[in-house]
Amino acid sequence: GLSAREPPSAAKPLSLIDQIPTEKDSVFNYDIHWEVYKQGNISALVGKWLSKKTVELLGEEEKSLVEFICSKLNEQVSAPSLVEELQPILDEETEVFVLKLYRMIIYEVLKAEHKQKQK
Repeated sequence: GLSAREPPSAAKPLSLIDQIPTEKDSVFNYDIHWEVYKQGNISALVGKWLSKKTVELLGEEEKSLVEFICSKLNEQVSAPSLVEELQPILDEETEVFVLKLYRMIIYEVLKAEHKQKQK
């Protein structure tokens, strides 16, 4: 969470976090604004996150897996189909992994939209 020591400018508006669904069904059915994803350079952030996560899950960085997921996201893959694609690799971790991934994407897209509104 946010520590009390952080200057106010560093605090993210709570509303963004509140807007992110936590339930699997809500996340998986969320209407992601992919055009914002593409414009906002969000894929770069997602790539970094994926590298870190695949190391955690698989014990080493799987560049090809990261690239595969990124290319799927550029094709605006739905969460359930990504789960299907990754199931053979990530096994029972797949659903939680995709859930976290999509929650992160939703958050970054909302954040980007929020910034655009403030201009």
